[in-house]
Amino acid sequence: SLLACADLEVQKKLPPITEAQVKFLEREIDSLSENIPELKHFILPGGHRVASLLHVARTCCRRAERRVVETLGDLPSEGNSPNQVLIYLNRLSDYLFVASRWSNKVTGYPERIWDQTR
Repeated sequence: SLLACADLEVQKKLPPITEAQVKFLEREIDSLSENIPELKHFILPGGHRVASLLHVARTCCRRAERRVVETLGDLPSEGNSPNQVLIYLNRLSDYLFVASRWSNKVTGYPERIWDQTR
C-alpha cells in the first residue's frame, strides 16, 4: 500500500514499515542460518516443494525490489520512506532464500550446487 499510494496525505495514514520489522526478519535469518551449512557455492533453486515455493516467492520479492528502485524517484519523499520499503523487501528476499535452504535441510533434500562446467 505504501508503494501504491501517490497521495502524500493518504500515505501518511498508512502503517509504516518499521525498523523493528526489519530487525525481526534479520533475527529469523540468523536463527535459521544456525541450522544450515555455511554457503560456499552458488546453489540452484529447487528441492522439496516447500523450498521450491519459497524460491518462487524470493524471485517475486527480488522483482518487486527492482521495481521499487526503478520508481523511487516518482514516490513522495515525505511520510513513509520508500527506502524503508526497499530495505524490508531486501531482507524479506534474504529470509525467503535462507528459509528455502532450511526447508531442504529439514526435509532431507540435498542442495544442488551450480556446476559451471555443464
